Amino acid sequence: ARRMAVRYDSATLNVNLKGFVLLPVGLQVMLLDLAYNVGVHKVIRFKKLRAGIASSDYPAIRMETLDTANVRGKTVKGIAVRRARMVNLSSEDEDIITFVQQDEDGTITYFGIDESVLKQYRRDRHPNSTPGIVEIS
Repeated sequence: ARRMAVRYDSATLNVNLKGFVLLPVGLQVMLLDLAYNVGVHKVIRFKKLRAGIASSDYPAIRMETLDTANVRGKTVKGIAVRRARMVNLSSEDEDIITFVQQDEDGTITYFGIDESVLKQYRRDRHPNSTPGIVEIS
């Protein structure tokens, strides 16, 4: 069933995101992972993601996946860590995420190599998500 879902998601992304097939394999895998988690039809509606693909702006594509670490609209640190790992796997030494932090209020912050903030977003924290910092290896 998983293989069928991945085939369907891949075909749907290819048809609806012009340039998807031309992306490096790591970015395709990252977007397939996102589609599997949040739904392919949600992914194809992300305007900034579509623009990043159309302009081959790989860093923008990566950053647009990071504010999707949510369950029912509330942030989950574990999902943020997964998104960070997918960004790192698809990256060629730029935009490497070294750690992820979730605050009590739910704010998720992704930090880069020099401890700079690469992306931050705020939503309420999911009750099953424990705030804290996770190093990304």
